[in-house]
Amino acid sequence: MALELDEDGPGLWRAMDALVEAGKVPELIGVLGQVPDSPLAQRIWAHMSTPAFVQGLLDRGTQDQGLDNLLSYMPTRALAPLIDLLIESPDRHVRRTAFDRLRRVGQAAIPLAVERLNDARWYVVRNLLSLIAQTDPLPPEFDPSPWLDHADSRVRREAIRAAMRVDRLRPRAMAMALADEDPTISALGVNAAVESCPPEVVPRLMALAGQENLNDELRASAVKALIRQVPTPAVLELLLGITGGDATFSLWRALPPTSQTLLTALSGLARHWPQERRAASVLRRAVKSAEPAVRAAATGTQP
Repeated sequence: MALELDEDGPGLWRAMDALVEAGKVPELIGVLGQVPDSPLAQRIWAHMSTPAFVQGLLDRGTQDQGLDNLLSYMPTRALAPLIDLLIESPDRHVRRTAFDRLRRVGQAAIPLAVERLNDARWYVVRNLLSLIAQTDPLPPEFDPSPWLDHADSRVRREAIRAAMRVDRLRPRAMAMALADEDPTISALGVNAAVESCPPEVVPRLMALAGQENLNDELRASAVKALIRQVPTPAVLELLLGITGGDATFSLWRALPPTSQTLLTALSGLARHWPQERRAASVLRRAVKSAEPAVRAAATGTQP
């Protein structure tokens, strides 16, 4: 009634507080939406768009669904209590809920996250970088470079993830990822290289693909990324080394034990160098293999 008559008064605010206390924030939003141009409705929105109001909802319980309905209407300043919760709560589940809410908010949460990145605690920086990295689109002015060589691998991982989404930083981030000792970070670089690989990153990718003791899945992905680039003699030599076709008497050598890396290398030879003498020798042996996967890779029919 107060909204229809555009009349302020204690009764209006008591009614609003009663709706909030009863968990009826969605209903309150619906009522306000019916009179979007009302000066009184705008005053109510201003009251609800404050850190104190958001904090009040959080105090009622972090699972209050009313807050979820309200988030898309909140300006940056009103989200400060959620950032505080993400940073300071000792409860992992509470931090996860705060993170998910801020991620859904998107761009509005980013200025607050950037402000807190000077925190000395690694897990705070990791969470904030992860929040920023998952924002779509990524803020064009954001530069994660200061954290690309952070001492903690968990921070580096999120900084690299964000940097790979910035065109001017992508080659550097990929090169750093491929050279990182943490396999989860190396995988970020390899997976990005499979999609598109800048020429300056190829030497790092070659070095990684040449490591025989590397995790088979990661090494196979590195080989796959190289095969997708413009074929070069260096890549041919790498594939021959993997498949056992690089020795003088390779004609009589058995194929190495079957692995994903071997299958990927055979597929690369079949695709780009089927007529090259050494590659053809390897492929002829592979076609005669008792293993269907090896035969499929050698004939270019591997899924």
